[in-house]
Amino acid sequence: MKVVYFPHKGQNRLGEGGKWKNGLHWGADFMLDAFQRFAPEKIEIIPCYNLNWDNVKDADIVWLHNVATTGITRTIFMGTTTPFKKWRNRPNRPKFIGGVRGFEGLRRSEKTLRYFDAIHTGTEDLKEEAIKHNSNVHVLFPGVDFDFFSPPVQPPGPPFTIGWCGDIRKKMKNIEIVEALDYPKILATKENYIPHDRMPTDFFHKIHAFVHPSSHEGGNRTIIEAAACGLPIITTDTGTASTIVTEKYIISLEGDTVAEISELLEEFKADPELANRIGMENRERAKVYDWRPITETWVKILESVL
Repeated sequence: MKVVYFPHKGQNRLGEGGKWKNGLHWGADFMLDAFQRFAPEKIEIIPCYNLNWDNVKDADIVWLHNVATTGITRTIFMGTTTPFKKWRNRPNRPKFIGGVRGFEGLRRSEKTLRYFDAIHTGTEDLKEEAIKHNSNVHVLFPGVDFDFFSPPVQPPGPPFTIGWCGDIRKKMKNIEIVEALDYPKILATKENYIPHDRMPTDFFHKIHAFVHPSSHEGGNRTIIEAAACGLPIITTDTGTASTIVTEKYIISLEGDTVAEISELLEEFKADPELANRIGMENRERAKVYDWRPITETWVKILESVL
């Protein structure tokens, strides 16, 4: 089975030895890397960053990680120029599987979803909405390598430190809530960039709790990474959060959110054993997001269109 994998428009973000070029890395790249490592040998995966007929004509399947960010969906399925017009109608064309990785992406791409042979989403909630536009919809969660993301040998020492990671320029991340919390902080951002291969040791292993007050998310890979590292997590109910974090530690953005988070953080600060127990429970629940079973799900999605 030959799969042309289109992570995003533009060049490969990986440089020599798997190092990220210019500090850039997308969830699509992580997923591609995992599938290349864990997929069965019968599947040949061909990364593609310029989607045209010559690049995909011999493929069995073309996989688009995120329909909303590819920048080429309209050209392929609704264009009037060759080769895409002929390609669209060919009975022996490759099968197309497109991704919807967040509700904003669904809004931007919903008119084109009916043209795909299958759709993959990051959550069950997204599946329920996407299925209104395409009957063959599957859930493909984001994943984490649990051998790499694991708890530290020794917990971090004082002072009690919280962590947050993301793009501070995105309003939906609500970074102002984190900044208002009166605790030492480590922020992993584009401005304070920590390479992904250093995130366990240079970020997650140096904090005592992970805070994530986003308004909305796709799959929440950072929540899974924090859980894999055995951290207690305080988060809003977005993406996969509620499948990992118990109800007590899922906060609302209505009311005094800073006070609500601070009260929970004080519990962790005062009782390290509680924090450790909650963190280990998070890790156990998060193991369903290990890349190995997720790769098995990916293979089943591929097989659904052949």
